[in-house]
Amino acid sequence: MQESPTVQEFLAKRDFQGAITLLEVSSGEKCENHEELLAYAAVHSCNYELAKGIYLEKRTAIDLAISLFYLQEFDEVLKILPDIPDSERKNRLAMHVLNVLREEEEASIYAAKLIDTPEDRLSIAALEYFKGNYREASEMYRNVSLHFGGVSAMDIYCAMSYYHLDSNDMAIELCEKYLKKHPDSILASNLKACCHYRLGNIKGAVDAISKVKDFEYQLPEAFRDIINHNVAVLRDGDGALQVWPQCKNNVPEARFNLTIYFLRNNNIRSSLELLKEIEPRTSQEIFIKANTYCAIGQEDNDDEAIEIAESLYYSIGSNESDCDTITGRQAMASYLILQKKHEEALVYLDSIKVYCSENDEFNANYGQIKAACGDFNGALEHLLYVTSETARNDFTYLACLAKCYVSTGHPDQAWELNTSAKTTEEVFALVQLVASSCYKNKYYGIAARAYHQATLLDPKNTHHWYGLRASIMGILKNITEKGLTDELEQQLSDSYKSLSTLKGMEDVDQFSRTLGAWARNREIYL
Repeated sequence: MQESPTVQEFLAKRDFQGAITLLEVSSGEKCENHEELLAYAAVHSCNYELAKGIYLEKRTAIDLAISLFYLQEFDEVLKILPDIPDSERKNRLAMHVLNVLREEEEASIYAAKLIDTPEDRLSIAALEYFKGNYREASEMYRNVSLHFGGVSAMDIYCAMSYYHLDSNDMAIELCEKYLKKHPDSILASNLKACCHYRLGNIKGAVDAISKVKDFEYQLPEAFRDIINHNVAVLRDGDGALQVWPQCKNNVPEARFNLTIYFLRNNNIRSSLELLKEIEPRTSQEIFIKANTYCAIGQEDNDDEAIEIAESLYYSIGSNESDCDTITGRQAMASYLILQKKHEEALVYLDSIKVYCSENDEFNANYGQIKAACGDFNGALEHLLYVTSETARNDFTYLACLAKCYVSTGHPDQAWELNTSAKTTEEVFALVQLVASSCYKNKYYGIAARAYHQATLLDPKNTHHWYGLRASIMGILKNITEKGLTDELEQQLSDSYKSLSTLKGMEDVDQFSRTLGAWARNREIYL
């Protein structure tokens, strides 16, 4: 008969939830250090409420204070601090809690008490990390590893810092190094998935996070929220409204991803309302806020919102810590685009193109800027890289794609995009764009078709009728100069038949009779 696993075996495998379950089941047969083991397992499984209850009963002030810190009950920690005997642990805890409460002067008093031990140096590195000084934090973690031996945890701490610095390749390398020693690490697998996602490698991200699912039963609630949140991100927001609102208290990124979700689905007001609840800390979060104000400004023609967006973009792009990151360069490019300095913006986008080649949002934006700079072939190439249905049905994307098709000699494909527009207003705007672009590029057959459609949609606007008439005259000019081909004959026939749907409009009947007579005189039968 196989023996049941012991608590120590569960702890050795880092299955802290299994250890808690076994300790709670065997509570009637308590061993000498039963409570200590239960509290240890509770802390390491992030079950701080359970740990708090045990430490309250045992009156272990420092451990209770640490549990309260992780539960974000910072005021309660301050109440307990005077009762805790002086120690290195107390100094580190006091420094962190006072920093969270923005009592920086008092925090510096405790920081000054720290000495040159691995624990104290790691605590200072963690403080820099939580302040958002990721470059400084990564350097401190590396130094600790060098001076106190190769502790594998340093790889993950550095990887977390690199992730925030957009050095995703380096972060993935460190995660893989750590996972060779600890293949069941939920944190490392999840971080690796996030890095792959940032690089647009969705398959790599899904493969990485699927490893976490193998250990899902061990996860505390807060970690389950993180994984479920990230799975929804990898599914391009599928199921987001069922997952993200429920986990936004445990996962700060959930609020920002909700704002992105609302932005992508043209629900800009909801995005703005969410942003009012939170203060962005990282460059990525500030970037999302800038995108929201940019969308509001463009939708409402609100100059003040555009100025806010410009200011936020510039604050990221010019920041010393961010200027050489992917986010920093995207931000500076966005600032320059709003300033209508497209050539300069393209320089920044070119510098990060290799890292974003599989990112739909990047390819759509890059294509639009290429088009604004007159490189329609390059623009078309990147616009066609976009695979997301949501992105491909966005009106701005469709309008740019239509212009690129016309400018690269594919007017028929530009015309076919009308079927992708979602609303009558978008269809009308796209038809007008195709009509004017085709006429300008002397594709008179498609121009006539588009102007005819615009006339049907807005018969009171004589501009469209004039455009149709001018396009038909362009077809006649081509016949006169190039001779009658099957293609030109078909264009003339289609245009002539389209006039019959415009009966009652001024000059249409007379123009139709004149056109018919012109064709008959040349033995062209319409």
